[in-house]
Amino acid sequence: MMLPLIGIDRDAAFIEYARQEAQEQGMNHITYIQGDILQIPLYDYGVPVTLNTHDLLIFNQSVSQEYMNLYKARLMTAEELNEIRLGGLGR
Repeated sequence: MMLPLIGIDRDAAFIEYARQEAQEQGMNHITYIQGDILQIPLYDYGVPVTLNTHDLLIFNQSVSQEYMNLYKARLMTAEELNEIRLGGLGR
């Protein structure tokens, strides 16, 4: 059984691209939301969170920078970010 996934992006074209790529791979367990992640309180509602960056060369943004952006914007505490980091490592 595959876990349900949620993909969020501001760009409608990227959402459509991701949807098509997933369909080609037979991944039909993904819900897509177009919007600003800063306006969607998923973490507060207990949704498991994973932070990633699609491609460092394209977006010039590392995963570490994504974590720092959330911390600097005061959207997540250092403890919450560490919990996500450890969860991503399977701990």
